[in-house]
Amino acid sequence: STSMEDRSEIWMLRMREIQGAIAVSAIVQMFLGFSGLIGLLLRYITPLTITPAVSMIGISLFQAASHNSEGNWGIAILTMVTMTVFSQYLKNVDIPGFKYSQGKFVRVNLPLLKLFPILITILLMWGLCVILTVTDSIDVTNAARTDTKLNLVYNSKWFRFPYPFQWGVPTVSAAGGFGMIAGVLASAIESVGDYYACARLSGAPRPPVHAINRGIGVEGLGCVLAGIWGTGNGR
Repeated sequence: STSMEDRSEIWMLRMREIQGAIAVSAIVQMFLGFSGLIGLLLRYITPLTITPAVSMIGISLFQAASHNSEGNWGIAILTMVTMTVFSQYLKNVDIPGFKYSQGKFVRVNLPLLKLFPILITILLMWGLCVILTVTDSIDVTNAARTDTKLNLVYNSKWFRFPYPFQWGVPTVSAAGGFGMIAGVLASAIESVGDYYACARLSGAPRPPVHAINRGIGVEGLGCVLAGIWGTGNGR
């Protein structure tokens, strides 16, 4: 049988491969941003270009989403319906709140459903799963239970400080590098759309070209650091 050391080496080997691919591909993203090339491409990167790209990214994840939803289709469907209702039909409904101003509390209307539909949905559905778990309304093998992986929490350290090359020196391969570069290019195009969407939602003016260039470049820098620190994901 495989020992604990052998199993650790197997996943650390994979992590080092992912680290190297992320770091190398992120250099391409830094070049696109800091060189101003992404700004030159903005005349071709229109909403008509970004929408299909983002849609294809979502479609490519359908198999993984379907696999994870199989654990409890009821919770999965309810999550999708709730998120759709919040983001599309209740986005103009403000939540009453209070703020402290000039020495007193003032009532204000907060557009929480417009700004945080996904976060609010996650909190609500997680709370529902907690209730179903505490009341034993779902089977112990049901994926919707919130106590199936509590051992990971109990066995984790209270404090852990990551450091560079914590899984070893990253490795680089042509297959991993070119594959991750394709992901970086799609991410850069998607980020341009995100910048405009965030500006519109927050009421800020349209982001200038130099700000978009700087944003893409900094995203690339963040990915390089993520690869060095071994997070296994991007910025």
